[in-house]
Amino acid sequence: MEKSGDGDKKASENSSDQGSWANLVGVQLGVPDDTEVIDWAAAVDQCSGDVSFLEELLVDLWNESNAHMEQLREFIPRGAMRDTQHEAHSIKGAAANLMCHRLRLSALYLERAGQVGTRLQEGSSDFNSVKEDLKKGQQVLERELSLFQDLLKQKKLV
Repeated sequence: MEKSGDGDKKASENSSDQGSWANLVGVQLGVPDDTEVIDWAAAVDQCSGDVSFLEELLVDLWNESNAHMEQLREFIPRGAMRDTQHEAHSIKGAAANLMCHRLRLSALYLERAGQVGTRLQEGSSDFNSVKEDLKKGQQVLERELSLFQDLLKQKKLV
């Protein structure tokens, strides 16, 4: 279970007050190589053993994640932090429910970075740093969506 205790921390425009803004995100950019795309056994268990239902949900996750990704492609370059946080949160939650850990972790980074960005002065150096890191996070999420799609193709679901 992820920690969510960083909600009480205040981000500061002055990085000397609290150090780098990145410390406030609380998660690393990227996904460990040994992380499974889907923990299949746990996902089947989550669906009470109904594999066809799980497969249907995975296709839904794929479609919904792509719709959220379209929004993120719009929001991130504009620095729309709250919108970015919301879209990433949607992907993260659905991926977590279906044990899609790589997708969850990459969306978690975007969610947390967007959350930090909402507390920063737009145009400040820290805000611009968050915005640039969100672009890197977007690339990671795009890569993870591609891996997810590859797995769904292997299973002939898409």
